[in-house]
Amino acid sequence: EHEELLAEVTRCQALEMELRMQANNDMLTGLSNRRAFFEEGHRRLSKWPQTLVLIDLDFFKSVNDEYGHDIGDHVLVKMAQLLSDNFEPEALLSRLGGEEFAFLSSLEPGLLIDQLQEVNRMLVTHPMRIKQHEIEMSLSAGVVSVEQHGDLQEGLIQADTCLYKAKRNGRCQIHSV
Repeated sequence: EHEELLAEVTRCQALEMELRMQANNDMLTGLSNRRAFFEEGHRRLSKWPQTLVLIDLDFFKSVNDEYGHDIGDHVLVKMAQLLSDNFEPEALLSRLGGEEFAFLSSLEPGLLIDQLQEVNRMLVTHPMRIKQHEIEMSLSAGVVSVEQHGDLQEGLIQADTCLYKAKRNGRCQIHSV
């Protein structure tokens, strides 16, 4: 009877972990979702100042229109992996929705801007190869500092303003305040 109880507890713990993962992760990319980003972001900001980066894939709609949503999904997965390779495990990386990604990092804004420009160079010079298609991509980003105990939502508004400037000025750019 003891083994049965232990097996049931173990099964319940595994189920709880699975449910927590489903609740906190974007199904397509495996990154944190918006809810988990805000939850963990508030926790981080209660302890340390952070740099907030908001990223949008340039002309992503045209990828879906030209190649279909399946290819668009592959682009999002590859982009998530590229961001993960370049900014995790230190950064809290999230897909907020659509082709919009965000992350919080304790690294200085200037360093992150340099890294983002390098990611953009990789994207522009090495198109993504997906099912016999070469997909040219670039990103635009807004980068802001959020003080310890700062407002994450306000930081996102500021980052979105910077992102809008990058898009308005021709895309494939990183803007900061």
